[in-house]
Amino acid sequence: MVCTTSRDFTARIYDLTQSPDQGINHIPGSHKATDRLYGAPHGLRMVESEGKGIGRCTVVLMGSESGGHASSVLGAAFHPSLPLIATCGLDHAVKIWRLPLSVDEKQHREDRPVFSSSRIHKSRVLSVAWLDQDILLTHSAPVLVREEIGESVEFHYEDGIMAVWCWLGLDRYLPPGQPWSEKSVPGCKSDYRDSFSFKMLASASLPQETRDLRVYRMPTRDPLVIISLPSSIRLVNVIHLPKRKVQPFPLDKDVLAEATARQLDDGEEDEVVSVMGAQNSKPAMVEGWEIRVPNFTLESPQQVQHSIMGLNGSLLVAAGSKGTVWFWQTK
Repeated sequence: MVCTTSRDFTARIYDLTQSPDQGINHIPGSHKATDRLYGAPHGLRMVESEGKGIGRCTVVLMGSESGGHASSVLGAAFHPSLPLIATCGLDHAVKIWRLPLSVDEKQHREDRPVFSSSRIHKSRVLSVAWLDQDILLTHSAPVLVREEIGESVEFHYEDGIMAVWCWLGLDRYLPPGQPWSEKSVPGCKSDYRDSFSFKMLASASLPQETRDLRVYRMPTRDPLVIISLPSSIRLVNVIHLPKRKVQPFPLDKDVLAEATARQLDDGEEDEVVSVMGAQNSKPAMVEGWEIRVPNFTLESPQQVQHSIMGLNGSLLVAAGSKGTVWFWQTK
């Protein structure tokens, strides 16, 4: 199985063991020959054949419907052991979908994920990866922020964020020890419309010049995050990411007193300290092991664009912007 993401707001899953559908897909209810020459929206099949070679599209995760993506889909990741897939996109959202156990000759179309939230990141989400059964890692791009200083308006970029979070609804949709069926627990609106069913575990700021980010999982070691920078590759152990600060309870400052003080504000520019200030603070910059590209200069047009790890962590490969490929191997 392979999943592709698209700018048409959909993600499509292909079964490489099947041949593409060569038949003509007629729109239901059409009687005239000319009426059968147009296609349908929302991820449905067009009228022409599917293609040649191998692979048939069996599942379409639809967009712009009940809970689908509202913009381009930028990344996807299959769950390592369960019939789930996570997607992320330009609409700042991360979504988790259930996959059908079996697919008939017709395409299975789904528009209601079991989880959807745009509250994890405040800019486009570029990638998503599974770290465990219910723990995911996502990262977002830098965001352009508008700031009013007196009568002037200034714009600046804030760093992208790499977040590790836990999905809290796994046991509800896939109870442990029970056989799973597609009709066991239907998705509810509170889950596919900006859900709060997640818990932030750790987060860190990413350099604005980040080119690519990948997660490499090893069976006997902690997951490694591989960050591609123009002149180097940074390796980060997931367990070393800064943990999310837990707010004290009861709160150190009375919420009602602060709300009353704001209502009685006389217009003077007194400093107002937010009760939730610790959550709004900027995450620390991600740190890790740095692997420098040899013979790199600021004037050099050769920059790292992508990197990947393999062979149980003993091999690292990076690709440059001008066709150069670098290899690093442990001794």
